[in-house]
Amino acid sequence: MPLVDCFHAILGKANGAILVSRDRHFQKIEHIVDVGLPEEII
Repeated sequence: MPLVDCFHAILGKANGAILVSRDRHFQKIEHIVDVGLPEEII
């Protein structure tokens, strides 16, 4: 997983945010931070 993606995940977790992305890397860490596709959020 790229370092920048890790940084976004940490920031999202710390702020209680939902990461909205199509990036497959985030699917690997859904147990750590909430991740959703743009279609799911709308």
